[in-house]
Amino acid sequence: MELISGISNYTVLIVIAGMFLYEHFTVSKKTQEIQKQNSELLKEMKNTNVNTAKALEILQENQRHMINVTERIEEKIDCVKEKANISKKGGD
Repeated sequence: MELISGISNYTVLIVIAGMFLYEHFTVSKKTQEIQKQNSELLKEMKNTNVNTAKALEILQENQRHMINVTERIEEKIDCVKEKANISKKGGD
């Protein structure tokens, strides 16, 4: 009788303890999976940042090159204009 009484008194406690342990291990496993995914995502983000930085450097180099080309073209246009003005003055 005492055995049955003891089991009935502690059944709820045992069930709650079992549920707690189950939840603890389940959450722990899910947490580890999430941490692993986050780690992989952070690595990908780092790679993306590196690639973005390289792309920006290339764009800056291209922009500098285009500015230089534009300046040279403007200089040539100015030179042609000056020659045209000299020709007009000499032809008048």
